[in-house]
Amino acid sequence: MGASKPRKQQLSCIQGQLPEPLFAIVRVSWFRQGKVYAVEEVNIEDAGEDTGEALLSLFKEALKQGADVHSITICHPADIGIDP
Repeated sequence: MGASKPRKQQLSCIQGQLPEPLFAIVRVSWFRQGKVYAVEEVNIEDAGEDTGEALLSLFKEALKQGADVHSITICHPADIGIDP
């Protein structure tokens, strides 16, 4: 048997309206042997100007560990460092 193709990770971040005090809703899908084995959803409250930086750090860590990340946030993705 040949080696399987590496799975292409997904990152999506869209701007939308959320009820206060939410800043973002993030869904992280974890994979094992190319298949989803867990999905986590996190609500992130707005804690001031550092909230966007913390959100970006969450994205980076999850992606580094092989997860897919999908989110909706009250700000434009470029405002937190995500290239559209």
